[in-house]
Parts: sequence; C-alpha cells; structure tokens
Amino acid sequence: MEEELLNGGSKHAQLYQVSMQPWLTTVDATTLDYLSLFSEYHGRLGRGSRNIGEAATLAYAELHNATAMIDDRAGRRHGLERGV
Repeated sequence: MEEELLNGGSKHAQLYQVSMQPWLTTVDATTLDYLSLFSEYHGRLGRGSRNIGEAATLAYAELHNATAMIDDRAGRRHGLERGV
C-alpha cells in the first residue's frame, strides 16, 4: 500500500501529502494469518496487480479488528460481508 501512495504521489499531490503524514506507519504484513486473509480478499477482488491495496487494507483490518476505509465498491461489499 505504501508503494501505491508513493507511485500515485508523483501524479496526484494529495496522495503525496497523505504519504508524508507522521501518523502513518509501515507494519509487518508477513504473518501466516495476515497472508491467508490477504489471499482470500485478493482472490475475491482481482488477481495480479489489481486491488492489492484494498485486499491489504481489508486483511489488516480484519486481523486486527479495525475499521477499514477504502473507496472501492467491491472491496467495501466484501469487507462488510466479513464484518470489516
């Protein structure tokens, strides 16, 4: 997800500004529980490089019992189905 912000920041100043906020942190996303959830979300939302950020956000939120904020309709629907 960090990569999406940084890549988009070169085209959209708002994304760059978001990526520079001090309250944003990079987290370890290599546990088996996280990777399993990510795989489930990514499989439902799209293969390849499509919807990786949404799948990552939803997987992290589900694993940590957090609220996910995403702008993708399909991602919101799948997250709501799973209580995220």
